[in-house]
Amino acid sequence: MYSVLYLPDFRLQAAVREAPELAAHPIVLLDAPEDGGGEKSRGKVPVIALSPAARARGILPGMTASQAQARHAALVLRYRRPAEEMALQERLLECAASFTPDFESTAPGLCTLDLVGSPHARGPGGAEAFGRDATGLLANDHLRATAGIADHPDLALLAARLADAAAVSGTPVRVLRGTPEAIRALLAPLPVAALDPSEETRRVLALWGVHTFGDLLALPREDAAERLGAEAARLWALARGGSPRLLRLVRTPESFARSVAFEYGIETLEPLLFSLRRLLETLAARLAAVYQVAGSLRLILGFADASTHERFFRVPEPCRDVDLLFRILHTHLDGFTAEAPVIALALDAQPVRAGSSQFHLFESSLRDPNRFAETLARLEALLGRERVGAPEYRASHRPDAGGLRPFQADGGKKVALDETLATAVPLDVLLKLGPALRRFRPPVPVRVASDRDHVPLALVSGPTTGRFRQVLGPWLVSGDWWERGTLWSRREWDVQLEDDTLYRLASQHPGNEWLLDGVYR
Repeated sequence: MYSVLYLPDFRLQAAVREAPELAAHPIVLLDAPEDGGGEKSRGKVPVIALSPAARARGILPGMTASQAQARHAALVLRYRRPAEEMALQERLLECAASFTPDFESTAPGLCTLDLVGSPHARGPGGAEAFGRDATGLLANDHLRATAGIADHPDLALLAARLADAAAVSGTPVRVLRGTPEAIRALLAPLPVAALDPSEETRRVLALWGVHTFGDLLALPREDAAERLGAEAARLWALARGGSPRLLRLVRTPESFARSVAFEYGIETLEPLLFSLRRLLETLAARLAAVYQVAGSLRLILGFADASTHERFFRVPEPCRDVDLLFRILHTHLDGFTAEAPVIALALDAQPVRAGSSQFHLFESSLRDPNRFAETLARLEALLGRERVGAPEYRASHRPDAGGLRPFQADGGKKVALDETLATAVPLDVLLKLGPALRRFRPPVPVRVASDRDHVPLALVSGPTTGRFRQVLGPWLVSGDWWERGTLWSRREWDVQLEDDTLYRLASQHPGNEWLLDGVYR
């Protein structure tokens, strides 16, 4: 089953779309003037469309603007607006997309829908109900529309044209079903103009006295094609009801972005969270319709002082669970403050395919990556983003050289048990290494007595004091000399106090301060 949504007088409706109050007035649509609408050519511009009220006053297509105004001085003149026509066609396609994903942009003002499998056309009276819903949706935008329903697209188009001819006295929905003979009898009164012939063919048919479908079908098909060409054969076949064909389906790019503008500024968290959850529910439903999940979210807040706040959230385990995604956003907004009320909210979801991974025997993953990410977000809100993450080793000889990187639950190398055992140090080697250095973190600042060569002699203050029985060193360590402002250097000694305790002592530049790095145990 197929349906065609039809906007009669498409170009005229596009030109007066912003002024629906003019619908009952005599309106004529003029082609775009060559000089941009100057006084010299304005009166010579031809009429390309007109309203029923203007036609009732004797005005015909092809007249110039001056001729039309001579018939009726109070005419409303409008020029053709291609940009508005494109916008109106997009609105027609949006209406079709709200009922089924399978539709075709047939021509300006025409859209063909494949209703096979659509829930809107099921059940008794489902087709008529669909037509009423579709035309009513367009009527809410002050658009005049009809709907034709039939077993194939060509016949549905003729049904929509037939509904337009009877719309003034009946419903704007027409369903064509029955035997071919009965359908041809219903279509016979339709004017030939409903077939959209070329201007030359229309003029020739008018000279022959062919004004309706019935008149055209009375002509032998071969004779009409011989005199008028292939177009006449196409029109003749279409007047008989057409034939089944495949639709050139429109596949609009999927956009998973939603936004809302508030009439009044929002100053508290509760109404903002309410609107945010509504947007998430809509996005989750759209993701479910295309069998995808959200891999990341982008939140944008607009404030009354023209400033904005934007934050990107990576979903550790992509999903479309509204509660889980809402907790990610809620956790961030709990610790967020702003100096101005929120007047706009936008949310964008990046769709990805739901995937799964197979681990090796001794590999594992987090039980609930999303809950772990929520915990990290709460820690970031309490401690700051720069203090939460995974430890990262930096290739440097500087003691405790390292930092934090953003934690990724599924990133990095998964180390198996056999690899860990292969890199372990044998026990007999550990026994030969002697005592281990237990580092103080952070190092303990101390005062040291030294000689002229800066060799330490005794601890003057710190966790302990006393003279050094033995001093080994110094060992010179430095680095980052190639980076401006990051040069560092250290001199390290291993010292033994009189009570035989061993310490690691260092003199660090810049500052030349003494530090107790650790103790040997």
